Amino acid sequence: MDNSLHSAVAYIVLAALAYAGATLGIKTLAVGGSTIAVGFIAAAFLVATLAEVQLLRQAPLAMVYMIVLSIETCIVLVCAMMLGEGLSPRQMAGAACVLCGIALVGF
Repeated sequence: MDNSLHSAVAYIVLAALAYAGATLGIKTLAVGGSTIAVGFIAAAFLVATLAEVQLLRQAPLAMVYMIVLSIETCIVLVCAMMLGEGLSPRQMAGAACVLCGIALVGF
């Protein structure tokens, strides 16, 4: 892989992780977390935004958005399962359909 592809992959993963981190921060705040969670959420969204700005200099919006959304969705689903908030078979099938739809539209 060339250097620009490595850079794009790194920014994609960074943006997805930052969005997933913000989601977990929101969940923490929702169940009685402290105001520290607000700072974490803001920092995570800032990191995600900066990563996406760099990505959009290298790739089209539709592709960036679809890839980041797919990775973020997978990360959040895994985290939800680790927190004991598993999905029913019907919800898993729905999530699979959404991910397949994103893949079809994005590529």
